[in-house]
Amino acid sequence: MHLTGATPTPGTASSPEGTASVLNETYTKMTSDILAERTLGDFLSEHPGELVRTGSPHFVCTVLPPHWRSNKTLPVAFKVVALGDVIDGTLVTVRAGNDENYCAELRNGTAVMKNQVAKFNDLRFVGRSGRGKSFTLTITISSSPPQVATYTKAIKVTVDGPREPRSKTIKKQYPFCQCNTTTSTPFIKSVYLLFLSAAFLFKSSASFYLFFSPRI
Repeated sequence: MHLTGATPTPGTASSPEGTASVLNETYTKMTSDILAERTLGDFLSEHPGELVRTGSPHFVCTVLPPHWRSNKTLPVAFKVVALGDVIDGTLVTVRAGNDENYCAELRNGTAVMKNQVAKFNDLRFVGRSGRGKSFTLTITISSSPPQVATYTKAIKVTVDGPREPRSKTIKKQYPFCQCNTTTSTPFIKSVYLLFLSAAFLFKSSASFYLFFSPRI
């Protein structure tokens, strides 16, 4: 007796040919991913501290400073480097955002790919990321099909930018009264801190007097 559908159709996944085809596709994808990861590691080792990984193994970008002032030129021109083939003239767009400012204002946020590198001319972060928060960059490559890479916790942007701690600022203003607080006795430490407080109050009082004193 013959049962309908008992014989497997040639070319399906249950046939040896179909199984071999699926295995070949999986192996090819794994091989390409391994090669891309190896290429990425080699490329980053050649440029230590200059480039950083993105969410895509096919793109790296310039390392951004962890904290920066709003609307200030970056210390190094921002670049996006393609590890694969991207046609010259392909548009590359950078966007920044987080849960507080989902679409931050940027200046000069577009560039064109040339020789696998898209160099941004004076990219500036105008929008602020918020207190204690950083932006995540979304890099869109307008290829066919389009490709997207992300740079998480890329940069914190504030109005004033990074500032030195108050202790360092006081030591710069009063260099003649520096002492080694790690090896000094408790009495010397107390006198030193008292002197710094008095100097700071004196400066504040002098500024207050000059500001509110009557003009003659």
